[in-house]
Amino acid sequence: MAATSRLIAIVGVVVIALAAASGGGVAASGPPSPPAAYHGTVVVQTDSGTHPAPAGVTVTASVNGTEKDRIQTNASGAFGGSGAFDPKLTVSASDGATVQFMVEGKSAGTAAWKSNDDQELTLTVQGPLPNPENGEVAVGQAEASNQRDVTVSLDGANHTAQSVSLGYGKKTNGRVSVTERTKPPANVDPPSDRVAFYLDVNGTEPADNGSISMTVDRARIEAKGLSASSLRIHHYTNGKWKELETSVDEHSSSSVTFTAKTTGFSPYALAESSNDQQTTTTTTTDDGSSGSSGGGGGGGGGGGASSSTSTTTSTTTTTTTATSTTTTAETSTETSTSTTSTTTSTSTVADETSTSSSTESSGSSPGFTPVAAVIALLAVAALARRQR
Repeated sequence: MAATSRLIAIVGVVVIALAAASGGGVAASGPPSPPAAYHGTVVVQTDSGTHPAPAGVTVTASVNGTEKDRIQTNASGAFGGSGAFDPKLTVSASDGATVQFMVEGKSAGTAAWKSNDDQELTLTVQGPLPNPENGEVAVGQAEASNQRDVTVSLDGANHTAQSVSLGYGKKTNGRVSVTERTKPPANVDPPSDRVAFYLDVNGTEPADNGSISMTVDRARIEAKGLSASSLRIHHYTNGKWKELETSVDEHSSSSVTFTAKTTGFSPYALAESSNDQQTTTTTTTDDGSSGSSGGGGGGGGGGGASSSTSTTTSTTTTTTTATSTTTTAETSTETSTSTTSTTTSTSTVADETSTSSSTESSGSSPGFTPVAAVIALLAVAALARRQR
């Protein structure tokens, strides 16, 4: 009897250990700390003094560079409210964290995070700020001091244009301001059905050989369903839009620069071209993959094995994306030699085998669950009774 009791005790300890190792244990973690909440007003400092922010200005709260929440101001420059059901900026973090507040992309102050805190803040930001009610999304200013060129960086929470460089063609002094808008000037039709954004440029007029360059966010252009290569700079002058000869420099994966010659700084638009004959210089410094695909297309006319293989690869890739696997296999057979077809088939089988093997490996094993542990204890108890 004593031996049986010891056996039960040993089995019980082993069962509990195995159950804990297989994830049967319960993690001892408490509920998350309640977030902190923030509301208040935004004050803008300009050359003429301070004033409340316009309605629709975006205020964001971030911790360690990660945005946690955003809210917009009302007509009095306030964001959120003190009431229990009023909207607020809510931030989840840990004690000791610092919350960074931004107003239209400009730093506006910080606060120490404390769980369940409800703070009223006055955020002060250097102007100017865009007025969303007028379709403004970003603004920027720069001072020209006996310069031929000046670059204006734009600040905003939702802007597409990152910076605008103006070439005066002469030495110039004075302030220049640039505003990005979502709509054209009053009583002016768009230059095209598809427009990325509008720009207002105010300052000293350039000489006859002036220029304008716009560096824009590639992702924001693509999010609007636009292609950089199809966009041109349009200039509103003499009561109508004029499409300028535009060079497109796709110098990085994150931004694109558009440049054109101009004789005046008034409203501009970056919009799709309405002139199919427009000549555009495109410079790309990516990894050169586009050049490889172009060579493959030219190989379709040759009869060599290398050209056939290149064509098969291109065709297979395209067909796989657009059609079913069966169609891909048929296309591969028709456009390549039997050797290439066999290789493709083998590659496909290998991929399927790899996927199957990976799936089986990643699947969950039966494990030793608490239910199995109870069954094992009952079995030992039954065995002990039989021995008696």
